[in-house]
Amino acid sequence: MDRLARLHLLIGIIGVLAPVATFILAVSNLSYQAKIAGLGVVALVSILICIHSYLGLRRNGLRLLAAGRAGIGDELYDGSISTFDSLIEASEFLGSSPYSAEIFDVVSNRVRQLVPFESCLLFSRKRSDDELRLIAFDPKDLPSADKIELPKDGGLAHLAFNSAEVEIDDDLRIERDMLPSGIMDGIKYSAAIPLIQDERVFGVYQIFLRSKPASVEKLEPMLTAISRKISPLFLGSSLFQETLSTALSDSLTGLPNETAFRMILENQLAESARFRDERPLSLLAIDIREFDDVNNQFGQAAGDRVLRFVADNLRKQLRQMDFLARTQNDEFVIVLPTATAKITAEVADRISTLFTEKPYDVNEHESVKLWLNFGASTFWHDGDTAEQLLRQARLRKQQAKAESPATVVRFPKEYVN
Repeated sequence: MDRLARLHLLIGIIGVLAPVATFILAVSNLSYQAKIAGLGVVALVSILICIHSYLGLRRNGLRLLAAGRAGIGDELYDGSISTFDSLIEASEFLGSSPYSAEIFDVVSNRVRQLVPFESCLLFSRKRSDDELRLIAFDPKDLPSADKIELPKDGGLAHLAFNSAEVEIDDDLRIERDMLPSGIMDGIKYSAAIPLIQDERVFGVYQIFLRSKPASVEKLEPMLTAISRKISPLFLGSSLFQETLSTALSDSLTGLPNETAFRMILENQLAESARFRDERPLSLLAIDIREFDDVNNQFGQAAGDRVLRFVADNLRKQLRQMDFLARTQNDEFVIVLPTATAKITAEVADRISTLFTEKPYDVNEHESVKLWLNFGASTFWHDGDTAEQLLRQARLRKQQAKAESPATVVRFPKEYVN
């Protein structure tokens, strides 16, 4: 008798015994107080058993419903896909695991137990576009596997990447052209499993099979369930640390980008909110006055070098706890924990003096003197949220720009010397 049948039997027995026990107590010669106590015990036991039975039925019902929707039966949950849960718990305990290769191997072994495959590839999304690059593969001795880099719309992996759904196909012409023969020899079928976090695909796990699955209709929901299990494992693994870190950095200057800036600012705001006046927090927005003139006079390549020059020198003027980011175009934003409005003004003056005294050498023969625009805001005084503080700092930056117009001054290096 399975557990569900035992639960049904238990509820039936309780339904019969409870009124019988109640009747016996009612007609007995016990005192009034004893009868009340006895009836209370019967009622309490009945309620506890019914609650336990209900919860058991609900768990089993949801499990059977999910299996029914998947169309693959109870075996999906008994010792198969549910075995990934222990890996997820271990991953959460370890945090960003340094054992990324081991995580990939263990995941591949678990998936192979459910869907026997010949080889597998793990792709991550490249930072700048929608191309995929290979970061892990099994077996480890696949010829030239470490050279694989899929172009846009390249095969089944990109199809899964774009659709955010499991893709299964036997038409592998693109794969046969792009992938080494060691991967595709004898392969009849392939399945690409998207790895998803917050409705965004960050990678693809692709498996290759030597024979057609017994039931493609059952395979697809199983792989969808697998996707939900393995996505957090790979996301927490250091396999994707480079991908995640580059998604938060500016490729030109190497500084954190606006996404990273907003994350840090929200965190710092939470700290300052806890201690209010004991832990001030200020924001400093900076851009390069008439930066378009640099691009127009010297070209975009020179403009890029100016941005790196500014970024490097700003970084040198800050404390270890300060956070510098490039947010957009020529704008830089600095989060200054524990800094009051007065301290922030002093930081701005120091930075301004540095750039006034330090021209940038555009080439061997010419230099430019850069002026910066500054706008500051302080938590509580100028706003309570990240958006309010950033808006106020940018507004003051624009006001400073209007009050002190200036253009890029271009002169020979000999004049500077």
